[in-house]
Amino acid sequence: QVAMFVKADWAAQHRDLLEKLHQELEQAIRLIADDPQQAVALTKDAFGFSEPALLASLKRTSFALKTGDALKQEIFDYYRLIGQPLDETCDPFFELDSR
Repeated sequence: QVAMFVKADWAAQHRDLLEKLHQELEQAIRLIADDPQQAVALTKDAFGFSEPALLASLKRTSFALKTGDALKQEIFDYYRLIGQPLDETCDPFFELDSR
């Protein structure tokens, strides 16, 4: 799992950048699902692995963009699963959007 953290005041001032980031991530995830060969061809030089190794990795990896309440619920569920449940004192750490 990958997560991005930003300060609430920065997020409020840069909503356009965060929305653009979400759009780009959604496009990348769609490309990986629809055309993994093209995704590998576009990125292989940055990773330094062979195309077969990258394709095999993509087949074993699940990608999904979660934001807002869905992301918060996923994080709370994870911590509950590992026996470290979070409570409402963690709410300030979540910048929820309208998705």
